[in-house]
Amino acid sequence: MDKLPAFQFYPGDWRKDPGVQALDYETRGIWFEILLLMHESEERGKLLLNNAAMPDEALAQILGLNIAKVQQTLSKLLSYGVASLCQTTGALMNRRMCKDEYLRQVRAAAGSEGGKQKASKASSKRLANPTPSSSSSSSSSSSDKNKEEDILSSSCAETSGFARAEQNQNGRRAKREKKKPDLPVSLQALDLATKLKDSILTNTPGTIAPTLPALQQWAVDIDKLNRLDGKTWEQIEWLLAWSQKDPFWSRNIQSGGKFRKQWNQLLAKASAEQPRYSAPLTEEELLREDDLGRLMREAREKKEQGI
Repeated sequence: MDKLPAFQFYPGDWRKDPGVQALDYETRGIWFEILLLMHESEERGKLLLNNAAMPDEALAQILGLNIAKVQQTLSKLLSYGVASLCQTTGALMNRRMCKDEYLRQVRAAAGSEGGKQKASKASSKRLANPTPSSSSSSSSSSSDKNKEEDILSSSCAETSGFARAEQNQNGRRAKREKKKPDLPVSLQALDLATKLKDSILTNTPGTIAPTLPALQQWAVDIDKLNRLDGKTWEQIEWLLAWSQKDPFWSRNIQSGGKFRKQWNQLLAKASAEQPRYSAPLTEEELLREDDLGRLMREAREKKEQGI
């Protein structure tokens, strides 16, 4: 990829973006440094190293920060919607920079092809209309000049039309190839995924910390427990904490996907071993318990009164 000396920066977008404005000044500064790295990347707008997603350790070394600070910053950038993850490479990406780079490439390709079309058209016209001799009248020269202007005008129109057609074709191709984006992950899911990672690293010293894309996938799986399976966040947090305290399950629950898959077994084991610490009840379950308690009290009162 050609090196560009600068990139477009939109102060209005920076100031009006609620995600950017929600960041503290230190995190904004780190994000701007990451933007500079994305500009110099193999694929402009994506944080790559040797054509792959840049590891957190490498980014920490480049920025002169510790790994914990880098992971905390990246998690915040994703949860606030400031940055995104590339579905192809799993790399951190800036949507506006990727869009600008795409448009730049489309326009460059259209301009190159349009220049070839213009040169070919002008050459064909010259062959069809050879240059008149010096004995030609002034009226003939004037007519030829008008023809040349018509050729130039027609060539420019064709070039412009080709550029528009090229942009439309590339736009349609991009829409066909674009995958359906994932639903945004909730902050609760990101927080629980981070807690799971911290528990794993504490329980098993020497374990390699999950990469940012892997942690993002953990959050997606945990979010499905709430969004698709109907579990409350209190239940999810309680059972996740129990699984990391149990000697057996703490060695087996090593990701958000495994936690969701083993939910029923975890809940049965936890409820059997620690009934007094049963999972928090939903509002509907609490109402049912209140009705049952009321009926039992009424039954005892009637028995005592001999009714």
